[in-house]
Amino acid sequence: MIIESLVDCNAIALDMTRNKIVVNVLAYDPVGVINRTGLEYFLEVWVPKSYNSGTYKLLGTLEAREEPKQINGTVESYAGAFFEISNLLDGMLETTKPLYAQDRISVCPCMVTPYYCIGKVKNNGVEVYAKTFTSRYAIKSGIAERDYELYKDIFFTQYIGGSRRFLTYKPITSVIQAGQTEFLSFLTNYDANITTIKLKMVAKMLDGSEVITTPQVLTGILPMNVYTIPIQTEDENLASCSVWLLNQNNERISEVRNYIVEQRYRRFSRKILFENSLGVFDTFTFFGESAENLTFNRQIGEQFIGYDYLAEASESVVRDVRARRKLSIAIDWSSKSVVDYLSDLLFSRKVYLETDRSHLSLLPLSDTFIPYADAEDWAGRKLEFVYSKEETNYSRLPIPMPVGSRATGWKALATVCELDSKGKYNGNLQVTMLEKIYLDDNSLVIPRQIKANVVGEEGYISPINTGSCLPATTPFLSALISREGTYVRNTCGPGLIGGYATIVIPAGTWGSTLNQADANAKAEADWQSKNTQAYADLYGACNAYPENYVIAGGVPVGRFWVRFSTSNKNATNNSGMWSGSSGQGYRPGNMWFCQSSIQADQTDVYPINTWDVHYPVRTSWNFYVYTDIQRVWKYYLNGVLKQTVIVNNSSNNWIDLVVMPQSGDRVYFSIE
Repeated sequence: MIIESLVDCNAIALDMTRNKIVVNVLAYDPVGVINRTGLEYFLEVWVPKSYNSGTYKLLGTLEAREEPKQINGTVESYAGAFFEISNLLDGMLETTKPLYAQDRISVCPCMVTPYYCIGKVKNNGVEVYAKTFTSRYAIKSGIAERDYELYKDIFFTQYIGGSRRFLTYKPITSVIQAGQTEFLSFLTNYDANITTIKLKMVAKMLDGSEVITTPQVLTGILPMNVYTIPIQTEDENLASCSVWLLNQNNERISEVRNYIVEQRYRRFSRKILFENSLGVFDTFTFFGESAENLTFNRQIGEQFIGYDYLAEASESVVRDVRARRKLSIAIDWSSKSVVDYLSDLLFSRKVYLETDRSHLSLLPLSDTFIPYADAEDWAGRKLEFVYSKEETNYSRLPIPMPVGSRATGWKALATVCELDSKGKYNGNLQVTMLEKIYLDDNSLVIPRQIKANVVGEEGYISPINTGSCLPATTPFLSALISREGTYVRNTCGPGLIGGYATIVIPAGTWGSTLNQADANAKAEADWQSKNTQAYADLYGACNAYPENYVIAGGVPVGRFWVRFSTSNKNATNNSGMWSGSSGQGYRPGNMWFCQSSIQADQTDVYPINTWDVHYPVRTSWNFYVYTDIQRVWKYYLNGVLKQTVIVNNSSNNWIDLVVMPQSGDRVYFSIE
């Protein structure tokens, strides 16, 4: 079995609405406002008007008071106000259950949403401050409280995104029954351009042969959406299979999951569909014995039976009868990982039993569960559920023949320019909302029915290419970012020294429909994601014998050239050189006390942290070193080492040069 390499891309972070999402509006003017009793803090939460819409509506406004003043020794500080917005966002998001007998890829349109917040401060009723926070994404998911602190910012970028995991905690290899439809859900939170999802299946047959197919393909894929992929195993000759996802270029974009297909007859088998903690639906087949139990509740009334006193007359009658049907279900002997995974089922908000015609809603009744026991290698468990609907009558009918009805369809109701994974228009005009109509006369179906235009569903209208939605027409495009990273290349060969990598995010790489600050913030986040040792090792400079550099055109007469290199960015930002003493009126150099703001009428003075410059020949020059830990300072003159000093992690490293540079010399300082 040949498995393609994972495509190279970065995952985008999301906030989980089933955990705490807190926004901090910083304290307003903690120095200038002495009397803070009149300060009121507000937070507006804005979300798209509809699925995939580029226009936003106000979801709600929260109000809070400033946190009490904090005193640490003699230092006083104010934390501002904190707003918990998870409940507000979670209430507007929805999970999507797979359809009964679903055989195609579908999207969960209301599970993920972009949002942004506006923090405001009023002082005695007058607005004095407003700040728009960078837009983010929220998803109707959650993780255990014990994991939240460590994973709240990296769950979808590293745990899910790093390995391209599907949204499930099910063991990577599962046993399923032949004919069972398994569901996998995939989140497209990647900066790669994924326009098509293909399900690749490598099936191993009972005779040992291998069959490779692509049973599911869906085009029109949008970023930041959750897609549900059915895995079907009807073939009676299927022994096992492995599945993963490919994009439009046949590059792998997901992890590989494996299924062992149980072909033998099972006397007991119940299929459960449940919403897991990540907000999507998993399937689980119980192979243990099950039983149903009816608990009846009757309403008894009294009636007059007349004066005949007939034997069949009933003085007490049943006015109403209702029953609750309970389901007891067991799992066969299973591994520890499978038993622990069942905990997710008991945390579920939505549970369904799959029957021969539909999904029936269940409510978990089990109040206790043992997910793990040291003494168990294999274990069985028994769970109890109750059907969510009360029963008032009995019947056991076969599946009826389909009945014809008036033909209906869907028409476009709202449109928007489609966004790519970087928040820019991609050239397509997308229908976002549909309205149901009768096809014979185009009249509206009453009551009015409106739904999102979701790829793969009935009535879906594909986007159309239009010049009004070109990337260049995106309302706000990010500005250029071009600056050195903070890591030095470690992969240079012998005789070479590593330098910093210049990380460039070209102008217009990211876009936003909100404001310019939001577009620029996305570009800055992109820069930060590339500011790594791995990036520096790939793209950082390798300089050949930097201490013996050559100046094109030569060094000016009467002057010497200076360069400085260090792997410690703090040293670069705080070290410098100078000549002369205070009060002399002439102090060339690049130290803070050389600047014209300190001493006027200066020449040969360069801004702080400016190197690769030339200075006049003088009888004395000094160097100041700042470093975070103990390091080695070196002074080269024309490529020859002249001076070495061990400097400590302090701000008192003042060094006199032992050899003064002469006209035409090339000076090179380094801190290692």
